[in-house]
Amino acid sequence: MSTVFNASGGVVSLPATPTNTLNFAIKASLGQGSIMRNLGNFYSSWDATPGVVQQQFSIAGSASLVLPSGVAGLIVVSNGGILTLNLTKTTGTTESPVVANYSVYMEQLYLTDDSLSGVTIVNPTAGVVVTGFLAYIPYVFAG
Repeated sequence: MSTVFNASGGVVSLPATPTNTLNFAIKASLGQGSIMRNLGNFYSSWDATPGVVQQQFSIAGSASLVLPSGVAGLIVVSNGGILTLNLTKTTGTTESPVVANYSVYMEQLYLTDDSLSGVTIVNPTAGVVVTGFLAYIPYVFAG
């Protein structure tokens, strides 16, 4: 927590500024013929002060990579190989958690600002190795 003085001499407390952040910015547009329509700019930022995991991966055909924790913010980039992301989102309380499982199919890029309690990256194509990069902030559902 930081403190500064305002014009009348009072003390104003400011929230702590993250030492490190994981950020993304996307400009989305929709094209039809030669006409482009701007859908908007999307930004997200996560406090990565406790740590952020950045790693390259190589997943053999019909194999998977299980992240050791949940994630708060996830970016996955592949070399263009097809991947299936099996994602788990847990809400509610630790006494009565509500768990939702869903899958996302990607070829090159996936990112989310959702807090996920589990992530498994699967290479569904036998005989093809998919390489890539991922970044995420470890997160554990505490309900």
